Amino acid sequence: MDTVAFFARTSACRTRDSRTLPDPEPPDGTHVTIFSYGDCRSGGAVESVIIEGGGHSWPGARQGFVLDHLLGPSSQGVNTSAELWRFFAATMPP
Repeated sequence: MDTVAFFARTSACRTRDSRTLPDPEPPDGTHVTIFSYGDCRSGGAVESVIIEGGGHSWPGARQGFVLDHLLGPSSQGVNTSAELWRFFAATMPP
């Protein structure tokens, strides 16, 4: 959270909103919240995705029993690739 706060300050963001994504079906024991910092200076944008209960894996990926056992569960509550694309598409100049 300190790192995210640093980037929000550096970008002069003045607001913070959050949205909790619905838990995946079937449940995988993870919960996803996205914090969006807004009203930033031109060219500034900050978001943070918090995954409670997830392991050290790419959220949204299916990794199988062996990797789940080694890395912890991969959250299916967020598609990380889609979220990254959404963020960068929204923040890139036209």
